[in-house]
Amino acid sequence: MKATEEQKAGFKEYQQNHKNKRRAYKKQYNKEHKQEISKYKKLYYQQNKEKIQKYYLANAEKTKQYSKDYYKSHKEEYMTLRIALKRDVLTHYGNGKCACVICNFCDIRALSIDHIRSNGKEHRRSMSNENICRWLKRNNYPDGYQTLCMNCQWIKRFEKKENNQWKIKSL
Repeated sequence: MKATEEQKAGFKEYQQNHKNKRRAYKKQYNKEHKQEISKYKKLYYQQNKEKIQKYYLANAEKTKQYSKDYYKSHKEEYMTLRIALKRDVLTHYGNGKCACVICNFCDIRALSIDHIRSNGKEHRRSMSNENICRWLKRNNYPDGYQTLCMNCQWIKRFEKKENNQWKIKSL
């Protein structure tokens, strides 16, 4: 049995009127079932890996453009999430506060993660192109890192002679 034009118009109007309700429900559902959804997505990807890769290769330009457009339309949301993630990671490695562990400087714009054993170069190479804060959180905040401001970071680097290009003569 086919729907009449009047029924179709009514359904379309209903959809438009309840769009925000559906979004809110979906958001709440995804929040409550995050682990099950994640497991399902991983399983689906494993079972359909070749099919998915084939699709992305066949539609590379289309998917790249979609990603760029999506990022542009959600840029503020991304920035808010990145800042929140950075704040969480810096707080964890700053001994419970978002500040340098040496000098207590607390402006997030100048705070960074320091590899205590000075092995940052090797670590960055092994991570490929992943964000350090995301990696640290995903790996349950491993030991060997601390929060330092950029001044303390450079002082540490200079004192340990980590960069052989610098030859500063004492006055």
